[in-house]
Amino acid sequence: MIARAEHTTLAHVIERSLDAAEDTRFWTEVAATMSPDARSSRERYAATLTDGLDPAEDWSDIW
Repeated sequence: MIARAEHTTLAHVIERSLDAAEDTRFWTEVAATMSPDARSSRERYAATLTDGLDPAEDWSDIW
């Protein structure tokens, strides 16, 4: 019914629905990681971002 109303194929309507569901799931997970409860976890693991990097290495050319 939607496909007919929008003059498209059923496959395209299904593809858009799956894309929308995937987007919703992604943003739900993003929101969960941005909650105050998740913040302490992010702070705890923030130091791991530099694991194995040379602290004397100069990255000023990319800023």
